[in-house]
Amino acid sequence: MYIVNLLDTIKSLADPVRLRIAAVLLDGELSVNELVELTGMGQSRISRHLKILTDSGVLQCRRDGLWAFYSAAAAGEGQSFISSISSFLADDSFKEDREKAVSIRRARAEKSSRFFDKISGEWSSLKRLAIGDIDLDGEIVRRLEGYAVAADLGCGSGELAKSIALRDHRVIGVDSSAKMLDAAKRLFEAEGIMSDFRMGQLEHLPMRDGEADAGVVAMALHHLPEPSS
Repeated sequence: MYIVNLLDTIKSLADPVRLRIAAVLLDGELSVNELVELTGMGQSRISRHLKILTDSGVLQCRRDGLWAFYSAAAAGEGQSFISSISSFLADDSFKEDREKAVSIRRARAEKSSRFFDKISGEWSSLKRLAIGDIDLDGEIVRRLEGYAVAADLGCGSGELAKSIALRDHRVIGVDSSAKMLDAAKRLFEAEGIMSDFRMGQLEHLPMRDGEADAGVVAMALHHLPEPSS
C-alpha cells in the first residue's frame, strides 16, 4: 500500500505545471483564482491540476464560504514527501512564480484592510447577523480568568476588547484597519477606559515577546494567508 501511495504522489508531480503550483504553495496558500492569475492558465485546467495534487495528499484545501484556498499538506505522507523535495522546489526555476505569489498575497491583505475600513461603522450589526444571539464575547471573557494582560488580535471596532477590559484585564488590541482602530479608540474613550490599540498584521504582531499572558483571535483567523501556522 505504501509503494502504491508513493507512486501516486510521484506521478502527481510529474508535470511542469503541478511542480510550479507545489513550489508556490510551499510558501503559503492561494485561491484557485489567484493561481489562475499567477499561471495565466484557465480555471478548469488549474482545478484539474489541483485535484490531482490534493488527491495524492501533496496539497490540502481550506474552504472559506464560496472560496477554496490551497496550500502544501501539513500532515501525512504527502507532507513528508513534499518536505523532502522542498530544497528542489526552492530552485531559481520557480523564483518568478514565488515572487508573483508574494505580490498576490500582499494585494489580498490590502484588499481585506480596505474592506474592513469600509464596513467599520457597520461591524457591530454585521457581527450580530453572523453569529446571532450567541454571547461569544462573554464566553471568551470567562476563559480569560487568571490572565492579567490579554491581546485581542484582529480586534475590529473594539467590542470584545471592551468586554475584556471591563473585567479588570489590560487589553492590547491589534488590527490592520485604521478605521476599525479609530472606532475602537472612540469606544474606549466613551467608557473612560485606557486603550492600547496598535496597527499591525497578525502575521507580524507589533508586540514584544511575552508582552501578553493570553491571545484571542475571534472571527479573524480565516483572514490569515496561513491560518494553520
